[in-house]
Amino acid sequence: MNKKVLFISYFFPPVGGIGSLRISKFVKFLPQFDWQTYVLTVKKAFYPIVDEDLLKEIPPSVKVVKINYFEPAFWSRNRLWRSFLAYALYPLILFPDRQFLWFLPALISSYKIVKANHIKVIFTSSSPISNHLIGFCLKKITKVKWVADFRDEWTQSSYLKFLTPVHRYLAGILEKLILKNADQITTVSDGLTDSYQTMLNKNSEKFTTITNGFDGQDFLNLNKKLSKNKLVLAHAGSLYGSRKADIFLIAFKELNFKDVDLKFIGLKKRLSHKESLEELAKANVLLLILSPMDNSSVMTGKIFEYLALRRPILALAPEKSGATKLIKKLKVGEVVNPENKLEIKKTLLKMYQKWLKNDLTIPRVNIEQYERKKLTGNLAELFNKLIEKNSKIKLCLIGNIQSSQNQSLCNYFVKKDYEVHFITIKPGNTKGTKTYLLTDSSFTPWYFIKSLYKIKKIIQKIKPNIVHGQDLVFAGIWAYLSGFRPYVVTTWGSDVMNYDKFIKTEKYLIRKTLQKADLVTRQPMDKIIFCPRTIGPIYNIDILILAFATIAEKDKNIRLALLENIADENYLLEIEKLIIKYNLVDKVIFWTKVDNRRMVDYYNQAEVIVSISSSDGCSVSFLEAMACEKKIVATDLPYIQEWKNGKNLWQVPVRNVEATIIAISGALRYPLSKWQKLGEANRRMVAEKAEINNNFEKLNKFYQSLI
Repeated sequence: MNKKVLFISYFFPPVGGIGSLRISKFVKFLPQFDWQTYVLTVKKAFYPIVDEDLLKEIPPSVKVVKINYFEPAFWSRNRLWRSFLAYALYPLILFPDRQFLWFLPALISSYKIVKANHIKVIFTSSSPISNHLIGFCLKKITKVKWVADFRDEWTQSSYLKFLTPVHRYLAGILEKLILKNADQITTVSDGLTDSYQTMLNKNSEKFTTITNGFDGQDFLNLNKKLSKNKLVLAHAGSLYGSRKADIFLIAFKELNFKDVDLKFIGLKKRLSHKESLEELAKANVLLLILSPMDNSSVMTGKIFEYLALRRPILALAPEKSGATKLIKKLKVGEVVNPENKLEIKKTLLKMYQKWLKNDLTIPRVNIEQYERKKLTGNLAELFNKLIEKNSKIKLCLIGNIQSSQNQSLCNYFVKKDYEVHFITIKPGNTKGTKTYLLTDSSFTPWYFIKSLYKIKKIIQKIKPNIVHGQDLVFAGIWAYLSGFRPYVVTTWGSDVMNYDKFIKTEKYLIRKTLQKADLVTRQPMDKIIFCPRTIGPIYNIDILILAFATIAEKDKNIRLALLENIADENYLLEIEKLIIKYNLVDKVIFWTKVDNRRMVDYYNQAEVIVSISSSDGCSVSFLEAMACEKKIVATDLPYIQEWKNGKNLWQVPVRNVEATIIAISGALRYPLSKWQKLGEANRRMVAEKAEINNNFEKLNKFYQSLI
């Protein structure tokens, strides 16, 4: 996976609560959408809720970095001390929230993670707002794409009380800075999205609603058996601020039910998320309590898990709340004003009477859209769109543009829609590539230093995504000394063979260049002749072996690849005897038989394709070789004539060793620069389209992984 995202979150398992739950579920499912996920969090959080079960859900592929930070709350476990810090001192001296203490170490660590792992997207979620402050600064420093996730309102919240007007004023400024600078804003409800969209006065393209949800795996093997003798009402989670149950409790007490139980799960004893669900599953009615002041932005995370339990919901919620709208839309329960005792009593009686008649049911509604995995898929799609909006990948090559290999490389990545720049030691150009000439190529120390200075200036101007030195000495060393990361080095045979001849300074620079490189590739030293035909008498593999024996005597860097597709075991034995007789054991390789799609890999590794059968129609392998723009040596059979077009292939008589030697040698010697047009013409002659160069495609994937 070369798509990488960093989550920056103070709250993360084993910390519990809805904020930690949202992040942990995203992190759990993102790898399934081809996103390598990194998480930066704290080793120990100043927060009372712990849920070890959530930690078990994090996939091994997710890389979690936990950091220490200065936190006086850890000096003592005394509740008075911690309450003094949380509710008296911190609100006065820390802004935007008490988690600001982790800001600086988190910023430093997140910067290192982004740079070391080529992170493409960062994701921050509030509360705490300090997470967004880290994201804001990191965005400014690294220019990486940033998604800011809001689970609640901040300055418009009815729950949050600012200590002074100055605090509220500064919060308003920071809130707008976050909204303006984030590449994307996500929220947990349409109401919250509308609120922030209005605040920023922007169109909807920057905003996406990704609600909280439920994880179907959490509901497997739950004991959902209900009591036959009692109606059980259950509420999970904490009540705080203006979210109170006092009027409801008065109404409930006045009704004086004898066969109704009321449970507030997690108030007396903290339970894990899984344990809470197990208790809720035993209830007939699920109780949802909101504040009378809650607006359309308030949905609450627990409502989606209530939906997954398929139980009627009794919501004490204002008409304008997001939760009310959802319950009424899906027809999954009753909604009453939390301050209207009479209405609460009427609704309780109504549900009680339905229970007595065994009629306390809700319609089976489709809630698939609220599944955590599907919601994570929506987030992954948002990430994908963000990185797709990036400008072209800028590739800066250093080397000799006159090399046919380098010209082919440039052409390939131009076709891949890269923006290709080439800093060259020799004059030249290729279509679609911008070139920069290093003058006075005398290869003296002064030339080396002067060129390095010029290269650094060019790289600063280009601002590439990748720098690639097309040899170790000097291009690779220049790439290393430029100070740019990531950089790639391609080594040549001469780089390795001449190492002992270099002076100490050169050897030191070579070692450092190889050690610091993000990727080291090598130019293939062996030329490969490939025969894609079945090993059987009709395909004349014995003639090919005899011809190859002569060719291999003259060229030590050549190999013959045969396909491990055997039609005749006795004939194979004959071939093996010839290989041993002519000392070709190290020269002849057998490639495993693969499907048609992977055969393209084999063609692209070869310089010449040989098909010298005694009798044949127009074979698939012949067309595949043409489609891959390869030089082809084939027997002069009737089908060849319809594909013959000047010098676009080499023909030989059937079972003629001498002619086969001449044809293969001629194909190997034929200049790549001249063959290019002929190969392209061959490709155009066949209907099938295929990848032209598998090695370049692999390099493309390496490039992608480094950015």
